[in-house]
Amino acid sequence: MAIVLLGPEWFNPINSVPEMISLVISLIIIGATYKAYKLTKDRKFFFFGLSFAFIALSFISKIAAELIIRSEARESIMEAMRSAAVIDFGQIGFVLTTLLAYVALMMLVFKVHDKRLVSMFCVFTFLFALFAYKEIVLLHILSIIILGFITSVFFENYNKKKHMASLFVFLSFLLQTIAHVFYIIANYNGRIDPLAEGIHMLGYLSLLIAIIYCFKK
Repeated sequence: MAIVLLGPEWFNPINSVPEMISLVISLIIIGATYKAYKLTKDRKFFFFGLSFAFIALSFISKIAAELIIRSEARESIMEAMRSAAVIDFGQIGFVLTTLLAYVALMMLVFKVHDKRLVSMFCVFTFLFALFAYKEIVLLHILSIIILGFITSVFFENYNKKKHMASLFVFLSFLLQTIAHVFYIIANYNGRIDPLAEGIHMLGYLSLLIAIIYCFKK
């Protein structure tokens, strides 16, 4: 997701469709990981589901802000100020929940258990969301770095196991990383935004397919 209301006007009526689909997929992933956690009591499923809960919240905050703004008439200064406040609130929520999701995934993948280190990352995340939420390009650069490291781990995992599930997990995070590259481009050329949203949606769909493969075993 690039930025609230980013994109060409002709795309506005359907701009939230890929996000809504990704939100639904995220909710399904949350349900599947919760079921896996209840069956296995493995905490990695709990934290994986938690990270996608943050991702779902990021979609909700952005979609809600877009829908509120698009439903408002922009004829008065007061309404314009209200729209600006909604944008800021939605942007902070989007940045915060997105980074919390990626930090949680990073902690899970790299097996970080030190509570002090976890607390430090959370503090940095809150500070970034509070003071740099308008620098959306920085968010995508940071996301590319975090997802790039996560993707490399899942690539190594696929090379070891050669399972279809591990392949789709790798493809999922690869697509998400690529999507953030296109989000940066979309920040300067709004017509790219639909492509970025579509790639991001395919990333979540790949992860859902991986989970389905796991449940088939």
